[in-house]
Amino acid sequence: MNDFVRRWPSSDVLLGAIGYGMAIALFYIVFFGDALVDIAYGSSLSGVPVLAGLSALLICTVLLLRYSDKLSQIGTRKLLFPSALVLASAFGVSAFMEQAGIASIALSCIVWAVAGVALALFLTVWSEYVANREKETLLASFIIAFAVAGAGMVAVSFLEPTARLVALIAAPLLSAVFFVTMSQGIESGRFVTRRESSENMHLDWRSSLSYSITGVVIGSLIQSIGRSFPASGALLEPGWGVLGAVVVSMLVIRAKSGSWILLGPVERITFPLLVALLLTLPFVSGPAAVGCVVVLMTVLFMRDLARIVNRSILAIEFEAQSCHLYSRTALPFYLGLSVGVVLDLIFALAVPSFYAIASSLVLTVLLSVGIAVVPYGADPLTMPFAPSPAADEGLSDDHIGQGLWRKACEHVAESVGLTPRECEIFHLLSRGRSATVIARELGISVYTVKSHTYNVYRKLDIEAQQDLIDRVQDERMQIKREIEEPHVRL
Repeated sequence: MNDFVRRWPSSDVLLGAIGYGMAIALFYIVFFGDALVDIAYGSSLSGVPVLAGLSALLICTVLLLRYSDKLSQIGTRKLLFPSALVLASAFGVSAFMEQAGIASIALSCIVWAVAGVALALFLTVWSEYVANREKETLLASFIIAFAVAGAGMVAVSFLEPTARLVALIAAPLLSAVFFVTMSQGIESGRFVTRRESSENMHLDWRSSLSYSITGVVIGSLIQSIGRSFPASGALLEPGWGVLGAVVVSMLVIRAKSGSWILLGPVERITFPLLVALLLTLPFVSGPAAVGCVVVLMTVLFMRDLARIVNRSILAIEFEAQSCHLYSRTALPFYLGLSVGVVLDLIFALAVPSFYAIASSLVLTVLLSVGIAVVPYGADPLTMPFAPSPAADEGLSDDHIGQGLWRKACEHVAESVGLTPRECEIFHLLSRGRSATVIARELGISVYTVKSHTYNVYRKLDIEAQQDLIDRVQDERMQIKREIEEPHVRL
């Protein structure tokens, strides 16, 4: 019992997690829960307003990425209540249009587009919460958030129309209040520009592909569910999937003694199960089909949970601007959701007789492509950090950003004249990578890695990997002192 109390999150962590969970729930409720008027349901135009909302979300996120410096300087928190009010108003206007009978495809698309922009801004504000999690509370925060999101998605499915409307209008406002309450303890650090963030993280487009493909599968599946349940019931299976992802993640964490849920390992481990489920789904019906979809959603939302966890770890391990980090890592996922909706529309119109089979085959191929091309471990998007021997000595506690670690590696490499290939291997060795892992990440043989490692050790005049890590750490601390000393004098 004492251990449970010690691990129970503080009130700030709990409020933040609940508020963020409500924001996640709103995202899926808006786009896939029939929360806004859509007179096209049941027709060949089903999904068009959803696509309009997702397009607006995408465009807004691109603009956020482009102008993240200006927005960060102004302060993203100023967008909190305006975006929450616009989102709440969209629910009210949508309900009025439906009751008054004045809805049309054009008006419906406009309402969805406004809601998409409001959600993009609202989630941008919450990105500050994601970027300021402590390692000790990181997993608890996001597991609670996903539990709240899943419970909200399921609960909305059972509410009467009036109660549902009241809940949807109140949710963004209540989430905003939770953010204000929680954010009092968040301190503004040094302003990091978009360019610095990009240079520090060195993200690879191939890793972004993994985010996109997961979004494609989620978008296509939830949209296809909406064809069978053109009302709030469409959220039941995704909602149970989110809750299932929470349960499975807690079991994994317990089995791994609190290890991080990293996107790279999660994607590789879940890939065979996803393929098996996708290929089975077209040939089952009734309760078996429902169970198959719920398990599919559980696996997919485990990936989504890992995506958000990785994004938070990136903010911890790297010097990155929260607005840039959010828009850069969320954009591929939103793009994938949009593509998934488009694919569902194409399959429903082009091959209605073989809709389920065609959809499953295409999604399976996309997942296979993602697994084949993503450089797991070489890119911080899929493996933001790797434990090293130095971590056991507490060096990670004096964290000043992975950008400084990379600069320290570059300084040491230049000082001894390492070749470009030796620099690559040197950097991975400093991260605690083994020869086998380095060989897999760089696509070369283990023997080649060992040969380069020998040359690196010889040039550095060291005998072990720990000596190399110590050398980089010493250089890193020297760079840190040079940066901080002028501020200390002032």
